[in-house]
This record gives sequence, C-alpha cells and structure tokens, in this order.
Amino acid sequence: MRRVTRSIPVLSTESEARFDALLSSFRDDIEPRDTIERMFCDDIATLTWEIMRFRRTKVAMLNLALRGALYEVLVENLGELKGDQKTVTYLDQWFVKDEIKKKISETLAKYNLDMSAIEAEAFCQCSQQLERIEHLLAAAESRRDKALINVAFYRESLAPQLRRKSIEVIQNDNISRIESKRESSRGAR
Repeated sequence: MRRVTRSIPVLSTESEARFDALLSSFRDDIEPRDTIERMFCDDIATLTWEIMRFRRTKVAMLNLALRGALYEVLVENLGELKGDQKTVTYLDQWFVKDEIKKKISETLAKYNLDMSAIEAEAFCQCSQQLERIEHLLAAAESRRDKALINVAFYRESLAPQLRRKSIEVIQNDNISRIESKRESSRGAR
C-alpha cells in the first residue's frame, strides 16, 4: 500500500519530534480505523499544533513589548527617569538583575502601581497584533472542534450506514451489470 507523504506543519524554530509526539498521542487516543479517520486525526493534531503556536506567539509578543513598556511608563508617563541612552541601558538591566527589578517596583509603588502597570502598557502597545492572533486562535480552535465532531459523526453515523448498505447490496446481489456491446447486440437480434 502506498503511503501519502504528509506535510509537516513545523516551523524551523519548532521541534519536529515534539509535533510527531503530539500526532502519536492523538493517534493513540483516537485510534483511527481507516484513511478518513487518520485524515481527521492528522488535522486535529495539526490544528492543535497551530493553537499552541498562537498561544506562544501571544506570550512572546507581550514579552517583546515589555522593554518599550518600561520606558513608556517610567520615562514618558511618570517622568521618573530621563529619556536618554543611559536610561535605556539601565532599563535593559531589568530583564536580568533582581536589584533593578526591586528598584523599579519601589518606584512604581510610589504611584500605587506594581509590575502589572508595565504589563498593561505592553498589552496596549501590541493590542492590535494580539487581536489578530486571537482571531486566528479562535478560528483554529473552531476548526479543531469541528474535526473532533466529524470523527464522532463519522464513527456513529456514516461508517455504520455504509457498512449496512454494503452488506445489503451483497446479500441481495442487486449489483446491476453493465452489458458489454456484444451482450446488447445479441439481445437485439
């Protein structure tokens, strides 16, 4: 039997082994019985992979926006720091030095704020992109859920109907014959 070559939906930054493990997990759980069920199973795994990617993308976008958010809140909104290169270098240390995080937390506390103010600013800075990702995420979740429903429908409805019809046709031998030209010309004589 010839196998169809599958297209693996893995980016160069992702792990093909992790995708294969996800696919195997779905195949173990769903236990596809035929080509159609394998197709649904592969779709479900691929859509789940996309959903995981979109969720990672949202987190990465927010993390990338944190640098600009620090500057916006502490320099532009609160005026606590000067808007120069020295401040940018100082704020970059927030990502790696706990004592800088503590100092910035203390500065925010003077205004009854905490680190969630930085997160809120980061969210505002990339909210349009996050909204687009949310739409893609919702679409992928909807398609995955429909594929799951299709597996159930196929198993509970279509497959048994096809089996019954096949058995009925075989038992009744109602398979119409296609007459060859020779047989039809003999009947015409």
